[in-house]
Amino acid sequence: MRFLVLFIILSAFPLGVWSKYTVRQCKDLKVYLKYLETAKPGTLERHPKCNAFAIRSAQKSTKNQEFWVNYIEPAYRKYFGHPSAIFRDCSDCGFSAPIFNEQRFKKVKRDYIFILSIDGGGVKGLIPARILQRIEKASDTPITDIFDVYVGTSTGGLIALFLTASDHQGRPQYSVDQLVEMYKTLSKKIFKKSSFFSLRGLRSKIGLTSSYSVKPYEQLLKKYFSNRTIQQAIRPVLVTSIDMQNKTPVYFSSLVGFQTLPFVGFMWEAARATSAAPFYFKPLHLSYKNTSYLLADGGVGINNPSLLGILMAKKMYPNKRLVVLSLGTNTKTKKISFGYKGPLGGGILSFSGLKNIRNVVDNLMSIPSMTNHSAVKAMVEEDQGLYFRIESDAKEDIEMDDASPEAVQKMEIIAANIIKENKEFRRLMSILPSFIRYRKKINHRQGNVQERVDYFEGRHIPL
Repeated sequence: MRFLVLFIILSAFPLGVWSKYTVRQCKDLKVYLKYLETAKPGTLERHPKCNAFAIRSAQKSTKNQEFWVNYIEPAYRKYFGHPSAIFRDCSDCGFSAPIFNEQRFKKVKRDYIFILSIDGGGVKGLIPARILQRIEKASDTPITDIFDVYVGTSTGGLIALFLTASDHQGRPQYSVDQLVEMYKTLSKKIFKKSSFFSLRGLRSKIGLTSSYSVKPYEQLLKKYFSNRTIQQAIRPVLVTSIDMQNKTPVYFSSLVGFQTLPFVGFMWEAARATSAAPFYFKPLHLSYKNTSYLLADGGVGINNPSLLGILMAKKMYPNKRLVVLSLGTNTKTKKISFGYKGPLGGGILSFSGLKNIRNVVDNLMSIPSMTNHSAVKAMVEEDQGLYFRIESDAKEDIEMDDASPEAVQKMEIIAANIIKENKEFRRLMSILPSFIRYRKKINHRQGNVQERVDYFEGRHIPL
């Protein structure tokens, strides 16, 4: 028993004195600068805690911030290949891409607007990524040239941000093929299981901390999103989160009217906040002008964000018909054991363990998705628009954090079956390619194209 208590106490010090990259060393910015200048490539990537402690130290005072901006930031960019993206108010802190211009996107002569909405689901984001890859290949058109508005929650928010991230000229930075590869890489690195005998493994098993460290996750997000802000997205985009500190929903959006925070967030912060699933990752803590924000996974309240996509589209494009593609990630409902009888029923002990509590959270996150599905379908079709909800009916038991080769293989099979057999997907693909060719003004057999245009414009009986 004494050994266990001692082990727990020591686990409070994740960087032990036996390590070169200790807390004390990494918090000293001059020492950290030497690490950046002398460490071998890949060394600091293996010490994300060291980077996190240095960043935390930089944010503590104006003096530390100035030292970071003037001396550490150039060395940081040289070593990692991307900015640290922790300060917004310095001359060299911004990304050089154009700011989103809402007026430019309002000049649309078409009578229809395409909305892409993607649910949460952790590693299961690979399924909608594969579906989008198939849509792009079949239509021979980049996804960003098909959809006009992007919304997502949790892993869906990560996809929406990835697809709308801009390069320095304001063009798409990433392709759908890169999105698929990103999921495979990211999932293996951030959902790496900790041994029960490791410090984090023991603490997470007994409920003293989250299952996974956010430090390597944040480092990877900065690698992908650099110091781009949400307002530098190439299309109207919105991802959801919740502020547990102030009990409010939070939206990161390129549309100023939908951005709920009083400051412009980095894209990596939006991705981090929308995917901070309870029990899996710690919430993202941000502060601005003496106000603190504790941001967690938006899927707790809005796991199917398609309704928000409709509101964005109606604001930007009034009197336009909407075509909504809503992609889900649901597989099998989690089994829970909940004691609801007797004098001890209903309490925290009624959940029979931490894993069971996580299953409860996973199931609860799917309820808003189902509710929004019915409401959005009725709303869109009443306005003579089109609504496509594509989701697997497979009963595969895939955990949100299972990045094993077996789980990846299951998801590949699920995606392949959707592409091959799902009626909603077949319905979408029966009209989408020809409709895109019509949008590009490529000459085709007029009757065939016009039939599909009529279908989208509500002048034709649905197939």
